[in-house]
Amino acid sequence: MYSVVLASLGAMNLVLLALLLHAWPKMSAVARVAFGGLVFAWFPVFWGGSMVLHGMTEMKTVEFCSSCHVMEDYVASLQSDDKDSLPALHYQNNYVDQKIACYACHTEYSMFGDVKAKMGGLKHVWVNYFGTIPDKIELYKPFNNRDCERCHATSKKYLKAHEDDLADIQKGDYSCLECHDVGHVRKGATP
Repeated sequence: MYSVVLASLGAMNLVLLALLLHAWPKMSAVARVAFGGLVFAWFPVFWGGSMVLHGMTEMKTVEFCSSCHVMEDYVASLQSDDKDSLPALHYQNNYVDQKIACYACHTEYSMFGDVKAKMGGLKHVWVNYFGTIPDKIELYKPFNNRDCERCHATSKKYLKAHEDDLADIQKGDYSCLECHDVGHVRKGATP
């Protein structure tokens, strides 16, 4: 969907510029003011909108996450041979979309989950360039079971494995990560 909107906004930009360049010499002074005002008012909206949409789409990719050297080991852990590593298991078996694997698991399942994830990402970028990167990278808050259940709640395998404790998991009485505790395995770290 984003690609269609992005292409439409880009096309609008080109149409406005073409009209401006082609029609400008043939216009009366009043028409130039009116058309110039329209172009210079709308061009930033179309251009800005297309750039925001492009950025929002790119921020979801694993490639974007790996562009910060601090995250390189975490992204590399998606290829880990450790059979207990949840990120590697999900990534290597296509349980998540490999292009947006980081975003898929680290975005809250809520109305504003996307916005919160992107704001958190902007905070990471800010700290990367202007702040002090902590020695140990940690989640801002504990991983919510709903984020696991967004994919697993309808899985027969999951429902069968957790038929005795499903209600407790859904209430949040304990975390999925109490049993599945191996997250990203970094170089030189032991799981």
